[in-house]
This record gives sequence, structure tokens and C-alpha cells, in this order.
Amino acid sequence: LVAPMLVYPIFATKLLCFALFAAAFNLLFGQAGLLSFGHALFFGGAAYCTGYALKTWGWNTEWAVLLGVVFATLAGVVIERKVSNGQVAQPGDHLFTIADLNTVWVVGALPEQTARSVQAGQTMIIEVPALGNRSLSGKIVFVGDTVSPETRSVAIRTQVDNPQRDLKPQMLASMKVRGETQQALALPNQALVRENDRDFVFVRIDDKRYRLTPVELGPAQDNMRPVLKGLSAGAQVVTEGAFHMNNERKRAELE
Repeated sequence: LVAPMLVYPIFATKLLCFALFAAAFNLLFGQAGLLSFGHALFFGGAAYCTGYALKTWGWNTEWAVLLGVVFATLAGVVIERKVSNGQVAQPGDHLFTIADLNTVWVVGALPEQTARSVQAGQTMIIEVPALGNRSLSGKIVFVGDTVSPETRSVAIRTQVDNPQRDLKPQMLASMKVRGETQQALALPNQALVRENDRDFVFVRIDDKRYRLTPVELGPAQDNMRPVLKGLSAGAQVVTEGAFHMNNERKRAELE
């Protein structure tokens, strides 16, 4: 504490302001009456002069540790604090978390069936309910290499510019991938019949006969299901009334 006292006469006016700040801080957050104005003046001067010396004269980090100065390695917002006034901290303790919220990550999970069609660099459309479902766009920066055994999904991470800081950490959002257009066979949802955890459709054989045919389908898109296996181009499929046809089939089997 000798070095700060040597600089003290040069900054008498500013030290008085720091002393008043220290005294006010003590009254608000400390125990009233434990810090006199003289102590506040001393510690306020010490804090100011220490910071001035470290900034101006390039004192090393060892002096900073001895004098209780903590430096952040980047500019940002304190989003987590794990230290309180008067708490003893040890080297290596996690005291604060600082984040630059001008750019954020939106993290989600893709079904394993669609993960193969998603790559880094693609555009992602993001809708946040807390922002009135306003649409935001970002770029995919990471697609996971493994599948979660619990959710059968692949992790995905999108980087989004957030200059107004509308996106807050831990907000919920829905994500849509904008990929290349591909031609594929597709069926409307009302054409499907679900039996024993499998999907079926009625394929026309002739004017009076239809065959219940199993199919493998991809995830729904705009009430349509892409056909992965089970149908070929040109097949005639019942698209309306499939549910009632299946009920009639079951009734006929019981008779």
C-alpha cells in the first residue's frame, strides 16, 4: 500500500470522489457504521491509484494479484457472478462469466434421419416465441458427428448476429433448415394408414381392387411425407378415404 500513497497528492480531488463512492457502496451493500469516511478515503485512493499505476506504468500481474485487481480477458456482459462482497477467493476460482452477446449461438437437435442432408454453411431460419415468432437467419457453423442415444438426434449449432441483444441466453426457439430443392415422391398425410407402428398406403391394382402396401417415409414437410421406400413413380395411391377403406378391410376380415 506504499505505492498508492505516493501518488495520492496528485489525485486528491478524484480520490475524494472515490471515497464518497466507497462510503455509499458500504452503506448500500455492507454493514452500516463499519467503514468510516477516513477508511473510505484511504481505500478509494488505493483503488484508484492502483488502477492508474497498473494502466500507466505497466505493472505486472503479480502486483495486480497482491493489490486485489481482477482483469477480464475480453469485453462483454457479466452474465454470472459467483463471488460476494467480503468472500475469500482462491487462485483458479470461477468468479465471473463474461459473454459477448453481439453474436450468439442457437443450439438445436436434428432427427438422425435428416442429419445427412444438413451441412455447415447452410442458412437456418430461426423463430423465437418470446419475440413474437419473428424470423431470424443465421449460418450453421457445426453439425455433430455422433447421435444422442436418448433422443436419436444430432446436435447442431447456428451463429446469429444479435446487435440489439434481442436474443437472450436460454431462450427457446424453433429452427428450419433452408436446403436445396430436390425432386422426390411424396404422399399427403391423409393417404397414410398406421398399423403396428408401420405406415401403409392403398395401391390400386385394378378398378375394384387395392393392395395395402408398406412404405418407408421421411419427416413431414408442409403436410407431405417423402417416400423413401415401397413405391415407384406412376403408382396410383388412394389419397382420400384411406382411413375408411382400412376400417372396411378390417370389418371384412372379421366376417
